[in-house]
Amino acid sequence: MAVAAAAPIALEPNDRIIAFGDVHGAYQELVSLLRTTGIVDGDLTWAAGDALVVSVGDLLDRGPDSRQVLDLLMRLEREAQSAGGNLAVIAGNHEVMNLMDDLRYVTGPEFAAFAADESPELRARMFEEFAALPQNAAAASEALTVEFDQQFPPGWFAYQQAFSAEGIYGEWLLDRPQLLVVGETAFVHGGLPPIVAELGLDALNQRYREQLAGYYAAVGQLEQAGVISRFDDANERTEKVRAWLTTHPDDATPVHAAAESMIAADESATLGQDSPLWYRGTAICHETLEEPTITAALDRLGVERVVMGHTPTPGGRIYERFDGRALRIDTGMNRAVYRGHPAALVILPDTYDAVYVETGIDATIEPLPSYAGAERLGVAEPIVLEALEHASIEDRQPTEPDALSVTVNVQGTRVPAIYRWQDERAIQRELAAYRLDRLLGLGLVPPTVARELDGRSGILQLRPGEIASLAELQAAGNPVRASWCPVAPQYQLLYAFDLLIRNERRTPDSILYDTDSWMVMSTQHGTSFGTSSRPPAHLASTALEPLPGLLERLDALTMEQLEATLGEMLSKRELKALLERGRLLPRDAAQAVAAGARP
Repeated sequence: MAVAAAAPIALEPNDRIIAFGDVHGAYQELVSLLRTTGIVDGDLTWAAGDALVVSVGDLLDRGPDSRQVLDLLMRLEREAQSAGGNLAVIAGNHEVMNLMDDLRYVTGPEFAAFAADESPELRARMFEEFAALPQNAAAASEALTVEFDQQFPPGWFAYQQAFSAEGIYGEWLLDRPQLLVVGETAFVHGGLPPIVAELGLDALNQRYREQLAGYYAAVGQLEQAGVISRFDDANERTEKVRAWLTTHPDDATPVHAAAESMIAADESATLGQDSPLWYRGTAICHETLEEPTITAALDRLGVERVVMGHTPTPGGRIYERFDGRALRIDTGMNRAVYRGHPAALVILPDTYDAVYVETGIDATIEPLPSYAGAERLGVAEPIVLEALEHASIEDRQPTEPDALSVTVNVQGTRVPAIYRWQDERAIQRELAAYRLDRLLGLGLVPPTVARELDGRSGILQLRPGEIASLAELQAAGNPVRASWCPVAPQYQLLYAFDLLIRNERRTPDSILYDTDSWMVMSTQHGTSFGTSSRPPAHLASTALEPLPGLLERLDALTMEQLEATLGEMLSKRELKALLERGRLLPRDAAQAVAAGARP
């Protein structure tokens, strides 16, 4: 397949840029948003003049009306250009899935929308080919007909044809970039993985398009050779090619080269799970760990910020990360699936606002709460702290001596929490650990407050999401699973935190996982801090790695800030020792040695 001329990957800045994310076939919600933002008029005609409108991908799948969405945007693209404006669509992972015949998220109504385009002759011919497959040779005709209609409902083949390289939608989508730069803003579907800083804008988009073209060519060659069938779904196709390569390891033929090319493209840094199409590190991973990656990407692109979709935001709100350098705008527009709110980001020369269909313009875009805090609830952390301090404590269940599993009502939602009875010294250290975590922006410690229960003092700590301790996982024989945020760097951050607070009692019980995201959290800090400048004993043989994001924040930390934040809980000697322990963290790879080694 020849690589078509690419749509622009860089555009001149505009006085008004309107960006929205992840429509997922929700045509009516999209229309409401376009009208609310003034992009179209009552007749769905372009009304935004010379404005630039950007979709950050995932127009398809999950919803019933993807075809209407595409038809509308393809028409508006032409109308915008005639009016001196522009409508730019960026490829999302679901666009690329459809281009690569991964149709697992296509709904019945989406196939049905193509049924009228699928002639009886085409279905009859496809059935003959399906029946001729070796695995179907012995099947009864009636049973085979039922299986065929179940696997390939009316419209399936017309849908596949429309999203092929020569199809009306496939050809248009293949022309979309993976990454777009407009002035000081980059637009991408998933996020900014390391490949962005490595390749830059031009080379990244070029490689993406070349690998898609190579994938198409390889699939066609493998179908002709009989290695795969046109009836294989994307996963079956990949499994068959892998199996074929296993049985033909030294085959120096064009078919072998095509098989290797297909697998390489599928796993590549521009199409695979670590590509800008799929990458979630920018959206959810600890900012202190992700900081060097996003900084390098933004610097290479020469922009100030990135706008991205892909990862639905809590509560269907637009949020920012990295002090406004990253904006998440997938607000779950498809209400039936995500229960979100149609919304757009409006970027003006000196500011940016969120616009919601239900409530209009909101000039306040909040920082995204951490996974250890209120992100799962979709509310600001001060609201959670207020509930922990004042809401009634319910559903008490003893879990260990002096500890209860409880629930707390947070804006109408019953949220799990842990209550621990503790003495005043332990309470102060628990609070100090939480406040230091937030001061440094680590996101390891769940929201924690001091509170009395049954006439005794203690702490109440949130348990957001589906939480399990490492000890519970080990006892049940459950492994720690793969995560968008790799676990090893999270443990490095945890060890660095242990060093800072001199946590001598790190145990599997005090390490928590959110088992949806496999984000690591830290608890039980009641015996931490103190005046020693030495690291805790359990780190004596642990190799700590340099964490540039954390080091940058520590370097900016002053004694005055510590006193203002932790002075009520820790003495000046303890605060000074904390800063001294921070100097034990390695600064470069050559210093990545056991933390117990004195500098």
